[in-house]
Amino acid sequence: MNTSKAFIFLLFLFKVCFSFADEGMWLPNLIKAYNYSDMQSKGLMISAEDLYSANKSSLNDAIAHFNGGCTAEVVSNKGLILTNHHCGYSQIAAHSTPERDYLKDGFWAMSFNEELKCNNLYVDFIRQIEDVTGSILTSTNISQKEIEQNIIKRKAELTSNSNYQLIIKPFNYGKKYFAFFIERFTDIRLVGAPPSAVGKFGFDTDNWVWPRHTGDFSVFRIYANKNNRAASYNTSNVPYKPLKSIPVSLEGVKEGDFTMVYGFPGTTEQHLTSYAVDQKINHTNPARILMREKALEVINATMLESTEKKIHLSSHQSSVSNYWKKFKGENFGLKKENAIGKKIQFEKQLQAKIDANPTLTTKYGSLLEKIKAHYDSGKDIEIAFSYYVELFYSCLGYARPKYINPISQSLAKENKVEFNNSLKMMENIFIKAASYNEYYKSLLKNSIKPLLNNVDLKYIPPCLGNSKDEFLNDISNKVNLLMSESYLTSKEKIDKLSKAKLKKAKKLLKKDGFYQLLLDLNTIWSTKIIPEIRIHRSKTNQLMKQYVTAIEEAYPNKQDWYDANGTLRISYGELAGSTPKDGMEYKAFTTTDGILQKYIPGDREYDVPEKLISLIKAKDFGKYAEDGVMKVCFTGTNHTTGGNSGSPVLNKKGHLIGINFDRSWESTMSDVMFSDNLCRNITVDIRYVLFIIDKYAGCKRLVNEMTIIEKEDPLKIKRALLSREIEILSNIIETSPKQADLYFKRGKAYYELGKLDKSLEDYEKSVELNPTNKAYIKQRDKIQKIITQIKSIRE
Repeated sequence: MNTSKAFIFLLFLFKVCFSFADEGMWLPNLIKAYNYSDMQSKGLMISAEDLYSANKSSLNDAIAHFNGGCTAEVVSNKGLILTNHHCGYSQIAAHSTPERDYLKDGFWAMSFNEELKCNNLYVDFIRQIEDVTGSILTSTNISQKEIEQNIIKRKAELTSNSNYQLIIKPFNYGKKYFAFFIERFTDIRLVGAPPSAVGKFGFDTDNWVWPRHTGDFSVFRIYANKNNRAASYNTSNVPYKPLKSIPVSLEGVKEGDFTMVYGFPGTTEQHLTSYAVDQKINHTNPARILMREKALEVINATMLESTEKKIHLSSHQSSVSNYWKKFKGENFGLKKENAIGKKIQFEKQLQAKIDANPTLTTKYGSLLEKIKAHYDSGKDIEIAFSYYVELFYSCLGYARPKYINPISQSLAKENKVEFNNSLKMMENIFIKAASYNEYYKSLLKNSIKPLLNNVDLKYIPPCLGNSKDEFLNDISNKVNLLMSESYLTSKEKIDKLSKAKLKKAKKLLKKDGFYQLLLDLNTIWSTKIIPEIRIHRSKTNQLMKQYVTAIEEAYPNKQDWYDANGTLRISYGELAGSTPKDGMEYKAFTTTDGILQKYIPGDREYDVPEKLISLIKAKDFGKYAEDGVMKVCFTGTNHTTGGNSGSPVLNKKGHLIGINFDRSWESTMSDVMFSDNLCRNITVDIRYVLFIIDKYAGCKRLVNEMTIIEKEDPLKIKRALLSREIEILSNIIETSPKQADLYFKRGKAYYELGKLDKSLEDYEKSVELNPTNKAYIKQRDKIQKIITQIKSIRE
């Protein structure tokens, strides 16, 4: 093997041996120590301090936690931020009316004065991350109460001279603790949003699915006071001047290019045992899927009845359907990748290591048996919790404890003022009872039935007593009767209750079957399910802490990432397509051609605005196209989860190339187990975002705010690559000066750069070292002839 081939082989071998799968969501403050060299080997060109620094502005200062659930990124020095359309959806809906439907038509502020105030919206920046484990875990056998006291104490110490908020979070089931210094801004204004036909193109059908053609973005702005400090909404506030904003790239990306996602992923559970994964696949996920299906049947049908109902229910429908499909995809992926089998195999290997080491045997010999017994004993409560949590938060919003408990509590305290206030909350829900009466009834009928059929008897509402089967057999009539006779389902009856004396009101509600059912559900939730689930999961955490410790001690050289828990993380990988099933191969990109192919006029999910159709057909993409093609979305191997919605996807230079918004259906398993072959994150190309803002919406002022990195001259790129090739070959020649082919290759690179004299020197050297090689001689003679011709012309 010649030296140049050996060098290339070594580079390949280094990548295979030391480049890990793209699994992991890494804390930014640990990147320098853990990942930076690996990230460099995969293409990263910026420094570790550019990624995160507590002492200077860096990328972490441009990444915002959007209202505690999504991510956003700062893209201008005037506080402009981008996030997903579905992240800003509730704010867009809140500003919409049937007469001014921003969900349907989109919204664009053509000046600062037109930007809309958003209520109850905030963004958080993480200014510093600090490992505080030593001050929290102050002894080996520390109790949970002592840990909580130490957290309070440490928070007080760290914030005594700080203007920042602070949270301290546990990692790896409480083995580590990190403090996060937060700067929160609350004056956030809506700046722009495409119509849902762009921002939610494909709606439920395409959700969690590839290929995608969704322009899933919205635009907001952070405002601050005149001192550039966070402040409540005020008309005198001005656009915030950020510590850092992210340049926006028009250079484009290709398959294999380095990609990085920077954001706030929600929750992962990479260390779950086979027993936990089995419970998830076969019990808790099916419960949650079923309950959401039953809710969606009613929600979707009601939204078709009128524009007003469509707007009113749109945000809730989006929330319910999102994770309904996620749970289904997660189960599919876990089964396809044989997650239970792989977990069992790992547990056998771990047990063997434990059994082979007396010290480990003493500490962990029976740990897996204990974990199995714990999951077996907790199956009923986990199933009940899954049904009840979906009942309250996906199905019967009016049945939540925050609405029902205040009524019973105020009656118990005989507090008339509190009682009337609690009735007011119910009135706010049922004030449109005339038009929503059937909707509320249908939700109850659809959701209560699977709960009653599938939870253990001890979690059945007492008011049904022995009549559960009778109730289920005639559920439609029973619910109609309960709700039509109830004092809580109309404004008129609620007014009657509020005017009645407490004693009278108590008697009326005692006979109110609907109220008694909701009260029983809440009583079971608060007195049985919540206490039991807390005890069960506290024990789970104790066992999992031991389990993670056992893994660390059995595999001391294994470098692990901490599970996502809503804190700032970086994941990295490359732009790539996928082959999720046999015979199915997905490209890494989609284009606007796919929008026209999916287009169905008047369809709720696949209608397309006329102006967008015209722009696409005319190929009027401006500078945002690539060789005349407008790319819409792309996929990558970055490890993401809920909370990464809206996260910036960055290239090797730290420039914005897209906005993360989804995973493929098969990838939702990555919360539990990552598969580098199967898992793909989905991103809207930033060039499509700019095209919609500029060419479709005509809001060029927003693009003008951004730092735009234009496409590089192809000739310039080629020259840079040739220079890099010459540098690499020169380094090899220093160690192998007798290798003729190295001079020949460098001579060719010099020739393509136009450096003919240097090219000739290398070709002559290659002939000197190998005088019988005809290719070397031919190329040397060719360059000599060119140089002679140039000299004669000059003379």
